[in-house]
Amino acid sequence: MARDVPAERRRGESAEVAARRVRYEVLEEIRAETGATRILTAHQRDDQVETVLLRLLAGSGLEGLAGIPERRGALLRPLLNVPRAAIEAFLAEAGIEPVRDPTNRDPSIRRNRLRHELIPRLAAESPDLKAVVLAVRDRSQRLRSRLDAAFAAHFREAPIEGGLGTQRLLAVPGVLRPAALRWWLRAAGVATPPSSSSMEAFLSGITLSGRGRLELPGGGRALVARGGRVAVAGPKPRLAPFSYTFEPPGEVELVELGLRLRVRRSAVEPWMLRGEPDRAALAGQAAEFAVATVRGRR
Repeated sequence: MARDVPAERRRGESAEVAARRVRYEVLEEIRAETGATRILTAHQRDDQVETVLLRLLAGSGLEGLAGIPERRGALLRPLLNVPRAAIEAFLAEAGIEPVRDPTNRDPSIRRNRLRHELIPRLAAESPDLKAVVLAVRDRSQRLRSRLDAAFAAHFREAPIEGGLGTQRLLAVPGVLRPAALRWWLRAAGVATPPSSSSMEAFLSGITLSGRGRLELPGGGRALVARGGRVAVAGPKPRLAPFSYTFEPPGEVELVELGLRLRVRRSAVEPWMLRGEPDRAALAGQAAEFAVATVRGRR
């Protein structure tokens, strides 16, 4: 079964993330076709160390430091606590030649640089590096499990289908809100949550105004806050291209937007100094135009 990863990349996805998503989609398709109940992958302990370090370098929070889970639904990773060297020694003793992915040597991929360059240097300074990283992962996983249980209890009366009450979310202490929102997104079926920085910006927005929109990874869906609720929404409808030209002062009906644009010339008024959401002012030469064109975003 072959898939064209470049053709299937979604908006905002890196090639590596797209390849990972497609790989799991293919495994799930095979599982469904064959009637299998489990998918086993060969992720091992060194993969776990690399993942935790990569997420630490990316500024990840508790969820990232919890690393790769041993199981997720039908997916199991039975070798996650086995070192790569032990697996390679077993294969050599059994006379089995493993298939090696040539992209694992590609220095343009960040994980490869970490594996072949950074980790050996760090291990030279700290021989117990991997054990220390795994200890951090274990503590993070235990704390995350406790937080997940607390979030489940806090949001128990908030049905996933109807969205999450904004006040219910804001009742969570500020430092824990990104983790709480990430938990709720998983419960709502969002497999890949947004970055921590974008989540924090979204939460800051709804704290100040009660409104906000955050595009979710992969394109097509967004996290939307309005009317006192936070919900996962489908893709925004794509507007048909439009362009209208008229002579000011005057007005034009923007059919595609359901709006009417009116342009007039006037002396300075108080609202121009403070700004308003439904009107704007132009000053100087910018206001001296004989013909105006308004069009959709390109």
